[in-house]
Amino acid sequence: MIAKAMILKQSPPRTVRTALARTLTLIMGFLCCWTPLTAPLLTGWLNRYMRHCAVKVWVKKSNLNDKDAFYQDEENSSLKLWPKWLYAKTTSQPTDNTLTRALRKIKSVVGCLWRNYQNGLMTIFNTWALTLPLGFCWLWMWWAGWNNTFARAYEEEGLAQSVLFLSMLAFCVLMLYLPLAQARQAIQGRWQSFFDIRAIRVVARHIRFRLFLLALSYALIGGIILIGSKAILANFNQIYAVDIHDVKTMEQKLFLHFLGMISIFYLGLLLVKRMNARVYAIGVIKALQSGALKPEHLTPYERKILIDRLGYKQAAPKKRGPRWRGALTWPLKKIGVVLLVLATLGVWGGLVSTLYFAQFMNHSYPDWLNLPLIQMPYIRVPEINPG
Repeated sequence: MIAKAMILKQSPPRTVRTALARTLTLIMGFLCCWTPLTAPLLTGWLNRYMRHCAVKVWVKKSNLNDKDAFYQDEENSSLKLWPKWLYAKTTSQPTDNTLTRALRKIKSVVGCLWRNYQNGLMTIFNTWALTLPLGFCWLWMWWAGWNNTFARAYEEEGLAQSVLFLSMLAFCVLMLYLPLAQARQAIQGRWQSFFDIRAIRVVARHIRFRLFLLALSYALIGGIILIGSKAILANFNQIYAVDIHDVKTMEQKLFLHFLGMISIFYLGLLLVKRMNARVYAIGVIKALQSGALKPEHLTPYERKILIDRLGYKQAAPKKRGPRWRGALTWPLKKIGVVLLVLATLGVWGGLVSTLYFAQFMNHSYPDWLNLPLIQMPYIRVPEINPG
């Protein structure tokens, strides 16, 4: 009874400290959304957050009798809670003076932030390596399309339409791969993992419906962000009942509007990244147990967690039914797969269409090159031109 009473007395302060630490973590991530220079820092933290979410799925679905025991060793204890921004411990010597201890602590803080920043830059660079060419296509098509219209050179209008259709289709196909590639790199921590095309394709085949739901989440939240950060600005003064000549009031209203939009964006970003990591983690389990994904196709970190620590292995093969039943169900399965893939492509196409609509309502050339929910987590706040 005395021990229980002591635990109850110690729990509230620890709970308060945990809640305070999470709140500060969220606030720091929120502040990183406001500038392109700090956005990679948030991406690096999100990578560790995705690893945390994926490992929780693997532990939960494992056959361990005592799942809490997985987090008791020093190596995996940090995976139980949300990742911190500063994750390295400062080691000091007994002979260190106050200045030396302070310098060691500053070096540790800067080192943590720099490693986080590098990790985020690698993810953004890999993502842009695949998506930026399409952004330049959209940017060129928009510029050339308007110039073509103003010049009334309608005999060339088919070129812009062809570039639009092909680039949109390429983006939709690419997004069948990109979210899983980002999750794989986030969990492993190496940029090369992003381009494990064979392993990612195997994982994707086992979670097609979940990839459709993931695309739906990205498109829904991304559409809200695009409409709120761009389309609404076309009628900003009518919506907020403010005089466009009152620059000070316009600036205040604009700041409050984007404060709300970036808050929604940040919470949506945490939601889709968590879902992204969980979808990938479930896909790896299914592919590994089916035998389609071999242990050697896993990243070193995944092998250490899934094989060495959690003991995942290929499930026993199921008994095959009559051949006639397989012959009847095979076409239905293939048709279902095709329809599901087409539906997923359509959802991603809807996100690109929303981008075109938002740019039409409030055009900005740089915004063609960055979808904040997918690429760099940064939303540009427009400036008010008094003229």
